[in-house]
Amino acid sequence: MTKLYGQDYQSYCDLVSEIRIKLNLKNNLEVDSFFNHNYWKIKDYN
Repeated sequence: MTKLYGQDYQSYCDLVSEIRIKLNLKNNLEVDSFFNHNYWKIKDYN
């Protein structure tokens, strides 16, 4: 796992927030669930 520091972490948080807004999700937990779900769908497909 990659560690995020300072500005990198802020950029990550900003990106997650942007994704949350564009997908009309309620919170970052929903963003995490969205990515988890799709990760496993892709992984199982391959």
